[in-house]
Amino acid sequence: RATIIWGDIEQTIGPFVRELNPQVPVGFVSVDVDIYSATISALKLFDGDVLNYLPAVSMYFDDVGFFFANHWAGELAAINEFNEAHALRKIDRDRSLPSDRRPGGPRSWYGHMYACHLLDHPRRQTSMPRSQLTINAHARFMTENALF
Repeated sequence: RATIIWGDIEQTIGPFVRELNPQVPVGFVSVDVDIYSATISALKLFDGDVLNYLPAVSMYFDDVGFFFANHWAGELAAINEFNEAHALRKIDRDRSLPSDRRPGGPRSWYGHMYACHLLDHPRRQTSMPRSQLTINAHARFMTENALF
């Protein structure tokens, strides 16, 4: 089930965020808006109730890997501004996709993958005593809490 929302993202993002539902949390976002101001608007997606998102949301940014991409303009500047404005929600590179992952070697899109870490998510606030963190218990915890 998908719906296309037509219009200026600055005007449509607020109503969209208000309609999010914890029964179907946001788990992936592709940002293909090309410029700083539109990216700033798109990242307002993460201003909603924490339960409307997975604890970490996978993200793809199309304009972070070309010659003129830099942290002072465009999508990367918008990511930096988002991180500065949010104490407990941070966007960073997806470190689970190393450039030498096999089979087939590096993929050009790996460098475009990021994650929005919702550090205020209840699932990220749960800790376990070290004695309970066997490798199987850890894998179960990570899987059950959508952390990998």
